[in-house]
Amino acid sequence: MADPDFSLSEFERGQELSVYIQELGQAQPDFALLLGEAAISPELAERFRASDVRYAALITETWCIDSLHAVPLLVRLQEAVPELEVRVWQRSTDPALMLRIASEPPGSAPPAVPHIAFRDAAFRDLGHFRERPDSLTAHLEEESRHFRTRLRMQERDRVRSETLAGLLSAASRSD
Repeated sequence: MADPDFSLSEFERGQELSVYIQELGQAQPDFALLLGEAAISPELAERFRASDVRYAALITETWCIDSLHAVPLLVRLQEAVPELEVRVWQRSTDPALMLRIASEPPGSAPPAVPHIAFRDAAFRDLGHFRERPDSLTAHLEEESRHFRTRLRMQERDRVRSETLAGLLSAASRSD
């Protein structure tokens, strides 16, 4: 039985992926490069087929860097698995619908983007991809920490000056 919170007819009202990628390409100059590099192997396409995925509902925003990396893979996946239908929504368009697509209770925070809800041929919920894999988040956070450390050393005169100003400001406050 299909999930009553998000229907096939609502899915069909979403923007087609081919239309969305034109918008994304205008908003994100790196999209063409990432699309050109994206590939789905026949083996991976077969694994998606075997999972019985038939529908993918993508919640995104054109400014989202994580979406910029996920969307080319969805394009290639749809090419490799032509029976897969992908529809797109901007997260900001209809917050209540976005929560239903994301299977989140009313009143929850808006879903992180990209959020991809996979459904089977009977429109049953198969699973959700949220933002990025935890392993990638951990890697990016560690690399960011290293980058910030190197940047602070490169910009140490500014860091020292602004830190000193902040210390003086904190010591001079009277509440």
